[in-house]
Amino acid sequence: MAQVDTSAIKTASICGGSRKKATYALFYCLGLRLGEGLSLTWPNIDFAKAMVKIKEHAETDAEPPFHVKDHEDREIPIPRFVLTILEDLRAYNDMTDQSPMFACLRGSTGTLQEKWQRYRAEDRSWRNDCFQNNTLTTFKRDYKRAGIVPNGVLTIQVLRKNCILNWARVNRNPKVTQDLAGHADLATTMTYYSKVGTDAKTQAARNIDALLDDQTDAGGMISGANGS
Repeated sequence: MAQVDTSAIKTASICGGSRKKATYALFYCLGLRLGEGLSLTWPNIDFAKAMVKIKEHAETDAEPPFHVKDHEDREIPIPRFVLTILEDLRAYNDMTDQSPMFACLRGSTGTLQEKWQRYRAEDRSWRNDCFQNNTLTTFKRDYKRAGIVPNGVLTIQVLRKNCILNWARVNRNPKVTQDLAGHADLATTMTYYSKVGTDAKTQAARNIDALLDDQTDAGGMISGANGS
């Protein structure tokens, strides 16, 4: 998997306007799947609570549907860095609440609506990946213009995977990472993202030393507990 750090996201974002900056920041900092990010609308963003809501929305005459993977809605806290970008985007955004947010990566809103009408006329099923419109090509072009050379194959999915890896490194409870990532099975989180390295094992020993030092200073006792 390609490795992309935060500085790369900031550098790549200068290749486009506020909408591209918001797009790349959301994928990297909130771990959104491609369909989740491209279908995101303003009502999905709670600015007061700094929260993005990933949830199903039904089709309308003007808008295609979005289907949540595994049928599980979820909420993801928005980091301050991303919230500022979204607030800047909202400040001059002339689209209504019903318009898709990221028209820059999938063509204009009109292009998406025309595609949706064509699918309806042809009685074709709409999938989440249908929101794309030269998305990967645009993404790779932006990174090339920014002078970034990733270590591995670069796709937008890499941003999500790097985000989940970052969550796994800092969240002691893997269930937190599972919930944020929207994994139906904890085994997915543990198998692909919760790697145990020498540094982590060494830190575990340091944590025990710190606990013992605190108990010694306080004159406390180590309590027993059931379990293996």
